[in-house]
Amino acid sequence: MISPNFTYQPATKVPKGKFHLILPLLVFRFLLFYRTFQPKIPNDPGPMAVLGLAYAKKGMCEEAISILQKGANLYPEDPYLGSALGFSYGVAGKRDEAQKIVSGFMEISKKKYFSPQFISRVYAGMGEVDKAIEWMEKAYEERDPAFSLIKSVPSHDYMHSDPRFKALLKKMGLED
Repeated sequence: MISPNFTYQPATKVPKGKFHLILPLLVFRFLLFYRTFQPKIPNDPGPMAVLGLAYAKKGMCEEAISILQKGANLYPEDPYLGSALGFSYGVAGKRDEAQKIVSGFMEISKKKYFSPQFISRVYAGMGEVDKAIEWMEKAYEERDPAFSLIKSVPSHDYMHSDPRFKALLKKMGLED
């Protein structure tokens, strides 16, 4: 139920190419939303992944890992949940666990198409910028449809100042 104190606020107009600047606010709003409605959608993989990433970005790695492990157990083949879990392991300094997820993703990619963006996310969590950007380049080359949102993906936001990231955005027509 919506709080009686709730007031509608229209969406903020964001200048073209500046969406990433309001992302922290959106993450905070999502946390509030999810905590309110989570009992009604307890096992939805999308919100679980976004919540886990939000917790990891806030430095709440144990909370992130807890919810993402639950999600990965319920949906073991969901790459979004898996990559969010790998990212959270990396941020928490649990490199071995993060590397296991990357290895699993590599095995899947030998058998069928697997979005390089998910592998990049795990490397980003481990702080391996070179490998993260290498996999972002692959996503670009393969025209991964999910990759068009890379500028607003919270797991990659600390790379925005890297010249290679900027060059990739420019190739995609997403530069500032």
